[in-house]
Amino acid sequence: RFSEEVVMSKESACRMLNDDDGDSDRIENVFHYAGWTYRAERSHILGTDGEYSWKRELNCFQGQSLPDAIFHRNSLEICHDETGVRIRFCALEALRAWISLDLDPVKAMDASSSHWKHQMKITPTVDYDYTYTTPYPGATDLIRQSINNKGNLNYLEVDSSSFVAKKVFDNSPYFGPARLRKPICKCKGDGGRAPFVQRKNLRNSISQGVSNNDYNSQKDRSPSIMPHWETATKDHKVDIESMIQKHPRPICYEIVDLYEDDLHDNGTCFLKAKVYVTEVGWAGLLRSFVRVDGVMARVLDTRYIHYFGDRHVLRERSWREGNWEEFVGVNRIFSPDDHLPRVSLESANDSLAAKVLKLKKPAVTESLELEIPQCYSEQEIRDLEISYRLLLQCLQMKAKSTRIVCPIPELNFGISIVSIQEDGKSVEALPPTDNASVLLNNNCKPVWTTLSRALSDSEHSVVVTLLSLHVSPDMNDGGRLVLGDDRGWGHVLRLSNGEPLYNFPVVDEIIRNRYCKSNIISARLWVEHVVWSRDGELVGAAAGRSVVVASSNNGEILSKFESSDGSITDLAFRNHSLAVAAYGIVQWLEDENQSQGEISEKFLRSGASVQCLDVSPSGNYVAVGFLDKALRVFRMERKSDESKAESAVAVIDWVGFNAPVKRVEFSNRGTWVAAMGGSSILVLPVSIDLHDEAPTVCRTYGETSSDGSDGTCQRFTSFMWSSLPGKENVLVALDASSGTHVFDVERTTQAWPKRAFPLLNL
Repeated sequence: RFSEEVVMSKESACRMLNDDDGDSDRIENVFHYAGWTYRAERSHILGTDGEYSWKRELNCFQGQSLPDAIFHRNSLEICHDETGVRIRFCALEALRAWISLDLDPVKAMDASSSHWKHQMKITPTVDYDYTYTTPYPGATDLIRQSINNKGNLNYLEVDSSSFVAKKVFDNSPYFGPARLRKPICKCKGDGGRAPFVQRKNLRNSISQGVSNNDYNSQKDRSPSIMPHWETATKDHKVDIESMIQKHPRPICYEIVDLYEDDLHDNGTCFLKAKVYVTEVGWAGLLRSFVRVDGVMARVLDTRYIHYFGDRHVLRERSWREGNWEEFVGVNRIFSPDDHLPRVSLESANDSLAAKVLKLKKPAVTESLELEIPQCYSEQEIRDLEISYRLLLQCLQMKAKSTRIVCPIPELNFGISIVSIQEDGKSVEALPPTDNASVLLNNNCKPVWTTLSRALSDSEHSVVVTLLSLHVSPDMNDGGRLVLGDDRGWGHVLRLSNGEPLYNFPVVDEIIRNRYCKSNIISARLWVEHVVWSRDGELVGAAAGRSVVVASSNNGEILSKFESSDGSITDLAFRNHSLAVAAYGIVQWLEDENQSQGEISEKFLRSGASVQCLDVSPSGNYVAVGFLDKALRVFRMERKSDESKAESAVAVIDWVGFNAPVKRVEFSNRGTWVAAMGGSSILVLPVSIDLHDEAPTVCRTYGETSSDGSDGTCQRFTSFMWSSLPGKENVLVALDASSGTHVFDVERTTQAWPKRAFPLLNL
């Protein structure tokens, strides 16, 4: 919608667009003014096949519906031509935010006259937020080309990027046979989801390998600065009304519908994006409005304002909500004679709600600096390689062979990496080096080497094979490391010189003798998991179904346990309690000499195989990865001030991975937790109660497929957090093609979900 006076004098365009499938029902308006480009695209609502695909993308459960009218191809974009900063709005990202917010359903009024007469409220038959309330504030990213040249509209397509926080539903809260809501159906594509609708440009993307318009190309270095919103000062105010009053006739005005619904005839809801351009600046508004007739109203606004010549954009986010009386007025609810509502629903609209409803929480004003993105120089890339050389070398050694390696971040005793050789017959400590190829080609002279025959059982004359390795965080008295072998033993060595100190049995003697005397190789004896407590006082080890906790001083067995739930899959210490993961359960092995911090409950999830787990450094959070492509995060607290026992007070399941969650790890200080599954690494702040913030997804360059498969993105096989001071937010990952990628999880696009691009690829 353009003013007639400026249509010919300003650079603008309105054209029909054609999709690859022949769809010509798309209209695009493009308007250029004062160094900004405004682009609005409109099309028809989402069809039935598309709705099925969107439900898969959003991880909806069986019976969960989407809004009646979703304008899936509608979008509004505001782009700064000089810097490439783009602010955009679409329905898909908004619904990702809605399903993660997961509000409780609003009680609606029964339509029968008797219920209206007594103003009775009933709970709807759905167990989800049918008002589609979304905290989505819009997305902010960078593009290389002007929007006039079509731009990158891949964000409108389903691409398996929806990571959703699901509440856990148990008969006994958080423990017992937990269950998620039922999936839509059991149809499976290559990536685990039914491919109802394929992305039209995926075939071309696979042949080209990259997208051609955003910073998603391996040929183009990722920019050193990504647009990010920061809390604004009190002097900054988003005063849209003042701009409109001073300039009542805009030179460009666009309203784009994103979705709407009648709430099962109980009211209305919609999501709309607007832009208002004047001679002095522009204003934008994204509004999510909900009205449940006779019950309540809610309006979530994200307001933008920019004055031409300024080097920043301001944004204000607000949430207003109130009951029906607060919305329409106490004396205007019902007629005293016929008990019929006297409220005109036309006037009970979003404008009224924005004026009369009170803020549910304080409004947040943020500022976005318009900076020209600069790509990293060759020198900066070399500096990155030097900074994260240790992690890169460690992952590259894993990629080149089957060696088991452990980095020494502080380079204690002149050692950078401890490695078990490919055949498992020796362990060696390697010095720091700038040349990674020296390590990869075994041309580096080790600081020391210890052969496995020095650790072997002389009674049965069998040379053991080393299977697992972990270095103690305590570096006193030369440091310690623990090794696990294939004969049911754990071995502790001095880190500084590789001297064997003692060994301890992991498997019961009766079981060891049964297999060792007969020279039978059995997985019951394979010590594949070893771990130290964070203070280095205890060491845990597991083989098959057997678990032990031993003292770091002399190897004395302090406690032991035989699992009845299958083989042990992972171990992690929480203080002096050892978390033991098996099929469908995480249970705790306590040091019998310690009584504090006792955990009485078991973490159960029936029918789901636990693949990995980790405990935050503070011990307040436990993260568990499962075979069914889910991540569960527990928050631990004491049951009461008098009780020493602790339990989980909040449990959240994160779903959306396209493969089993094979690795989960907290950052060095416990600020972040990362989970790896398929081609995605999901990164979350440890505060799991915030559902109104987007998660962060790390992926390699390329595009994923709509059916959940990897597409052109590489599948990850391992990752590590940086332990460098001030670099806790850096993560280094290894993909299946032996490539290593450095991610900064604070340097992301501001979309839903946030996307972290690799800073460095090798």
